[in-house]
Amino acid sequence: MSVSATSRAAELAAQQVESIVAAAQAAAAAIREDAENDVVESRKRTEREIESSRAEVKREVEALKTVAQREAEEQRQSAQVLAIQIAEDARKEAELRVNTAQKAADEVMEDARAVSTGLRRLGESLEAQAATILRDVAAAHKRMTADLRVGGGGTPPPAESMARVSRQARQTPSESSPFSEIDVPAWVDPDR
Repeated sequence: MSVSATSRAAELAAQQVESIVAAAQAAAAAIREDAENDVVESRKRTEREIESSRAEVKREVEALKTVAQREAEEQRQSAQVLAIQIAEDARKEAELRVNTAQKAADEVMEDARAVSTGLRRLGESLEAQAATILRDVAAAHKRMTADLRVGGGGTPPPAESMARVSRQARQTPSESSPFSEIDVPAWVDPDR
């Protein structure tokens, strides 16, 4: 081979190398561009996924918030129903106690009126007996005084008058009182 043929072969080889280098550079540029596009797409995809995740988290938070609000409302309503029931029970209990106390107070008042009426009648009876005893004693005193004036040795008062005064003095309330049907307590001495 001659110099020219060698030079031609070298030239062809150089051209092939240049075309391979150019193709490699073009391929590298294409790969670089694809890689950059992939990075941009990957970034966009990642941002969309992040945004989607944020939206999902926001929906879940709203759902949880709604559930929590619903549960809180149910608990508030249950507490309100329970409070109303407790208040109603307390009102009924108080009403029952007031009615029981009113009944007891009415019974005490009725008993007090009965005792007051009984004491009033007893007082009237004792007053009448005291007036009768006083009249009898005054009459006996008058007779005795008259007998003493007459001569000192007059006749004693009739026995029946003295016996009546003595009977009335010893008479127990149950024999002449309007309270004869009232049970007298054991600690009261009827002969006093």
